[in-house]
Amino acid sequence: MINFFQILKEATHDVHKEIELCIPVLRPDLQIDELRSHLRRVFGFYQPLENKISIFIDQHGDEFEMKRRYKSSLLVNDLIGWGDSRESIHSIHTHSELNDISSLTDLVATLYVLEGSTLGNQIICRALSKNLNVSAFQMSFYEGYGADTYSRWRSFKAQAETHTESLDIDLAIKKSREIFQQFTIWLKGNQIPDLAK
Repeated sequence: MINFFQILKEATHDVHKEIELCIPVLRPDLQIDELRSHLRRVFGFYQPLENKISIFIDQHGDEFEMKRRYKSSLLVNDLIGWGDSRESIHSIHTHSELNDISSLTDLVATLYVLEGSTLGNQIICRALSKNLNVSAFQMSFYEGYGADTYSRWRSFKAQAETHTESLDIDLAIKKSREIFQQFTIWLKGNQIPDLAK
């Protein structure tokens, strides 16, 4: 049996490293307004992508318990914690050109990126706690699943691996690289969402 996730990791190493350069929140001199701008842009990507996931699982079932994994609501909570209103959050420009999730392979590849990011966000969470005066209700996105983050990652992998024989590794590589690259371009975009007034 192929090591599905090891192959994905190796095949996406370069685009994973590239997106790390677009994340300012690890800088020790990070300013609060920079964090808010970054969170708004992250929301603008996650919200439409999670909508794509929701459409797929509504049709094919929610074996990965996505309703417990969605992060858009956490981003909303964090932005409100930083002073944004729900009205201003609803007006955030969102990515409108994401491709549909049309197969289980697409879903697993997409979740590989998102759930892997949740795992990596633990490092960011510790950095924010150190560099900014951040309370729990202002960084729930980066806290992810808290103490359950690693077990949730393992449960996702274990469930996905039950489908290894039916997953298309080449399509999974293509889709996961696509998500990484789209997110990188989005984070680099010149039209950074305005801060809430």
